[in-house]
Amino acid sequence: MERIEIPYLEQVLKSTDCTKVCPFCIAKAYRFKFANMHEGKDNFEKNDEVFQFLQDNNVFFSKGYYLSGQGEPSLYSKETLEQIFTSVKKKISIFNNKATFCSSGHIFNEIDKVEMIQHLLGDCFKILVLRVAFDAERDRTILNYEKDYLNTDTFKSSNNVVHIGLTKHINPQTFSEDLERFIEENPSVSQIEIKTLAQGPIDTQQTKWLKKNGLNNDEELAIYDSLVKRFNPDNVYNFNINGTNVRKFYSSKLGNEVVLTGGVLVNYEGSPITIQKLEEINNGAK
Repeated sequence: MERIEIPYLEQVLKSTDCTKVCPFCIAKAYRFKFANMHEGKDNFEKNDEVFQFLQDNNVFFSKGYYLSGQGEPSLYSKETLEQIFTSVKKKISIFNNKATFCSSGHIFNEIDKVEMIQHLLGDCFKILVLRVAFDAERDRTILNYEKDYLNTDTFKSSNNVVHIGLTKHINPQTFSEDLERFIEENPSVSQIEIKTLAQGPIDTQQTKWLKKNGLNNDEELAIYDSLVKRFNPDNVYNFNINGTNVRKFYSSKLGNEVVLTGGVLVNYEGSPITIQKLEEINNGAK
């Protein structure tokens, strides 16, 4: 059986409780259908069955497994998170030995939960946070959260991935210097992904904010030009700064996302993901 290779599997939890009030909230903009699907139930007990189905059909996720949600996943109980990641651990090979926890940053205040997942998954485990500013106070103000997680012991001792969302709160002229300083100050960050925040086809309060505050093409190009001038990398879209990988984040084509929610595989439009659809996504990537 030929291997079906997909970028990643995203499990979206249904609770909308969150510790941030992001003006561009991706969950509200794109995942609003998920909360009411499957009677609002997460159906975690189906994880083992779904992962076995994927393994039986030789599906492989090169970038791994991502846990995200309609809200903040770390607000779920330790027992629930242990159930989820125990299932992931059993099939970690189909996720290329990679499991990423997408957080508002609140997880760094949940030491016992982080230690539990680290114990289960070891070096396979990473924590991902999204920022729209390098400066802690500026980022807190824009995204409306209370505690600067950069200064927590948990952040400093974890393996972290930071997405830098490109908005007008990022200065293209000083981006390369700001990025290098951020990396020097935060050695626990193993990877930084520069992310265009998709404005999308859906007209919501969140996407309207992005259309008003997002960078235009020329401004984004100025950011990559500044990286070339300062670091002269062979590939400006994937290179290292002092041991930290810096790359451009590439989103899946709308409709080609592979999402597990309520125990069922769907895309961001809520349409079922079948093996035939997975083969189509795989063939389109070749």
